Amino acid sequence: MRFFGYLFDPEKWGGPEGILALCGQHLGYTLVTLMIAGAIGFPFGVYVGHTGRGVTLVAGLANALRALPSLGLLVLLVILCGPLFTSDLAFAVPSLIVLVLLAVPPIMTTTYAGIAAVDPAAVDAARGMAIGRSASSFMSKFPARCRSSFPACGMQRCRSYPRRR
Repeated sequence: MRFFGYLFDPEKWGGPEGILALCGQHLGYTLVTLMIAGAIGFPFGVYVGHTGRGVTLVAGLANALRALPSLGLLVLLVILCGPLFTSDLAFAVPSLIVLVLLAVPPIMTTTYAGIAAVDPAAVDAARGMAIGRSASSFMSKFPARCRSSFPACGMQRCRSYPRRR
């Protein structure tokens, strides 16, 4: 019952420590984490999916990062970063590092899987239309990858031609 009392108390919603401010702070952490993790995981996934080199490295790294004990790593980083920062950054920086380490593996593996799953006939057709190697890979692989890598983000509008059997 104390939870509902806290939740419906109007004083808890306003101010710098209010629920809305904390929700905004949470969204800020989430956006920063996704941008950093995307900048790390997306290029690796595209490279490995396009060239096929380093598949075992990406799979092993992704599985190792998924098995990382996040709470233990957070405590360790807070202990190590505590003396370096005198403000709230002693808690924000380790939190962002741990969140990025947790967000990189799914981005990397879904990007790799999406690029690798593109029908080779679509890439060959693009090359047959005298489109350059990198442009044909981007034009034929990226729309198909959008559907498999970002289904929850509303990227279903990215279309590729269906496979003909």
